[in-house]
Amino acid sequence: MDNSLTRARLQGDTGLDWLFAQARRYPLLTTAQELAIDQRKWRAVGDLQDVFLADTQCRALLGALVTNLVSNPPAARDLGHSPHYGLLRREISDYLPGKPGHAALTALHAALAAPDKPQAATALRELQMPAALVAAIASLALDRDERDGVAAGLRDWRAQWPEADTPSRAGERTRRALEEPLGRYLAAREQLVHHNLRLVFSIAGRTPSSNVSFCDLVQEGVFGLLRAAEKFHHRRGYRFSTYAYNWVSQSIRRALNEQEGILRYPTQVMDRVKRLHRERLQHLQYTGREPSTRTLAERLQLDSAEVESLRQLANFGVSLETPQGEEEDSPTLGATLSGGPFPDTAASAEGNSLRRTVHKRMRTLSPTEQRVIAMRWGLEQSPPLSRAQVAPLLGVSTERVRQVEVAALDKLRGDRELAGVYSEHRETGH
Repeated sequence: MDNSLTRARLQGDTGLDWLFAQARRYPLLTTAQELAIDQRKWRAVGDLQDVFLADTQCRALLGALVTNLVSNPPAARDLGHSPHYGLLRREISDYLPGKPGHAALTALHAALAAPDKPQAATALRELQMPAALVAAIASLALDRDERDGVAAGLRDWRAQWPEADTPSRAGERTRRALEEPLGRYLAAREQLVHHNLRLVFSIAGRTPSSNVSFCDLVQEGVFGLLRAAEKFHHRRGYRFSTYAYNWVSQSIRRALNEQEGILRYPTQVMDRVKRLHRERLQHLQYTGREPSTRTLAERLQLDSAEVESLRQLANFGVSLETPQGEEEDSPTLGATLSGGPFPDTAASAEGNSLRRTVHKRMRTLSPTEQRVIAMRWGLEQSPPLSRAQVAPLLGVSTERVRQVEVAALDKLRGDRELAGVYSEHRETGH
């Protein structure tokens, strides 16, 4: 991918014309073309993992990484200075203690210590390692001078490993075994990005901003598109553009959020403040009590004094678009907030009428839309659920829940009978 497209700060109409020209060079992909590209991408990822296990030096590197991930995971106190720490943490967050993937990581750790290669292959496959992390391990084995991304974060973390856990540099045979599948992975990823650049311009063009230039919005959108290309899998059952839309939008919103406020702190400081805010909200949600400084320090793996400092900085409003996890596709704060119903005065007749009408008009929705609205707004004598809670109940992604909810609400807004009852309800002041 041409780095000048994503990094250059272009100014003026000439720069914008050049950007549009780059996007026009790549036509939209058909479903078959998109499927073929993504299959090549994941086939290359699988081939890289095969090399990790078959090659002695690569297996040693993978074993050292897994060992340190189990016993010496990267922490903010050690790597907080690294600008790539957040990217590395994002890729390995599911494997940390207490996370869903930790058991699979422990199984791989045990399998790599045994001579049984099929057992290690099965354990590595069940780990479902992210494509970006697989590529970063390959780059580390090749000793490439990566200045950005997960590979750079992995290199910084390796400097913290014990001397005995640092494998020797890869030999020529190992390099040849890695370079070919890594090249195929990067080529397929960049094809998905290049042929969907128009989506970035479309979203950036519809995003109003007075303090961030259009060129900068496009640049941030391309970063989101690149992340989507890394994580997308054709088995999800929908087109890449559908999957990438939320990634691009979220990346652009992040750029806008960073420009908000009178005071601007460094990005790594803001990341820690947001992590502090997420942990505080989760503790409040589960316990109903304000967490102590010591509790937050343990959950964030920080010193109590640093938590106190971050709490001072955290005394500002937080956007409802703030992501609630390390992953780019984490639900936003708004998505995790339950949506009513809100208490009304003494079961008023207007409220009862409105509820009856809502239940009646919901029959015009599809069964899936009815279930989503009922669960999101607590209409079935159960507490309202967030999108993140609804998704596993329906066996779909959080983004799919959002799409169904938006479509259902659009239908209900256009319902004249419901609109009339709601208007009367508002006029009564309830």
